[in-house]
Amino acid sequence: MNEVDERLAIEEMLDLRGPIVSNMGEGVCLVTTGNERIVFANPSLERMLGYGPNELVGLDAVEVMVPDDVTPAEQAEREEARRCLQEKGHCTYEGRRVRRDGTTIWCRATTTTFEHPRYGLVWVAVQQDVTEERRAKAAAAELERAKSEFLSSISHELRTPLTSILGYAALLREDTEGLPEAGAHLDVIERNASRQLRLVEDLLSIARIQAGEFEVHRCPLDLAEVVRHGVEAARPAATEAGLDLECICEVSARVLGDADRLDQVLANLLSNAIKFTPLCGRIAVQLETTPEEAVLTVTDTGPGIQPEERARLFERLFRGDDVTRLQISGAGLGLAIARSIVEAHEGTIEARADHDGGGATFELTLPLLAASGAQG
Repeated sequence: MNEVDERLAIEEMLDLRGPIVSNMGEGVCLVTTGNERIVFANPSLERMLGYGPNELVGLDAVEVMVPDDVTPAEQAEREEARRCLQEKGHCTYEGRRVRRDGTTIWCRATTTTFEHPRYGLVWVAVQQDVTEERRAKAAAAELERAKSEFLSSISHELRTPLTSILGYAALLREDTEGLPEAGAHLDVIERNASRQLRLVEDLLSIARIQAGEFEVHRCPLDLAEVVRHGVEAARPAATEAGLDLECICEVSARVLGDADRLDQVLANLLSNAIKFTPLCGRIAVQLETTPEEAVLTVTDTGPGIQPEERARLFERLFRGDDVTRLQISGAGLGLAIARSIVEAHEGTIEARADHDGGGATFELTLPLLAASGAQG
């Protein structure tokens, strides 16, 4: 292409700008930086704000578009956007826009600075009506808040009678000592009441996490002690299920942690491993350290994890195909809670499957106390 043809092509492209901008679905306006008056508004912006053709031209942009009842938070947002625009030449923010009839809408405005051949330095503002988007987000947030309140309320109501059931079952066991059938029946009561109580506690934890009230009280501790105690607590269940539970925990791992919460994570991982590992299987818990981290792994010889499910394992209420197929109990809350606890400890937790398709490994890492620079 020679120089003349190239110049003509550029001129044709520039001529197309007018129709393109006029037919955009978003509202577009040009505002002079000197007196902040609108010198151009496309039809979409006119319709968005309820004006006729060219009625916005010449009006003060702030007076015509910004409502009188701007809140301090909105004003701070506008000032920050203006500062960003002056320093960087572009900005994006959301704010209310007043329509001609006095009603307001929310717009996401993307503004850039542009040198116009006629008006000099101008702001090009592209406005997208996000009123419905914000309304949907607000409704979703309110729904989540209501769900959290309901979970918290119902969980508290359920926990009291379950605790009473377990307490009276223990008393009844003392009164019926020596009666084998009574003992077996009480085992069923205690086992199921304990299972329901764990579910209630999980619901409470999820409600607290959603409400931002989930507390972790961290102090210096040896993770090895937490692991050894947790494994011994799970050993009776593993033995009853006919499984070999091995603990390889010969190192000291000083971390800044909440012993009860970390025990909750390990208990969940071991409970899952016991549920999914078939008779005569093996579960191995191993604690190692690197110069900066404590690394805890829980490995089982169960059916493994489907590749397409691995990314969703830590989602609330997620239950994989194997859970249904093997008729395994659980509400899909434990791993979501475990991830929240680990992240509150500035750690990570992930799952992986063995290459041969059998077995699964969950790996948890926490920063060592010395590496984190914490004092204890």
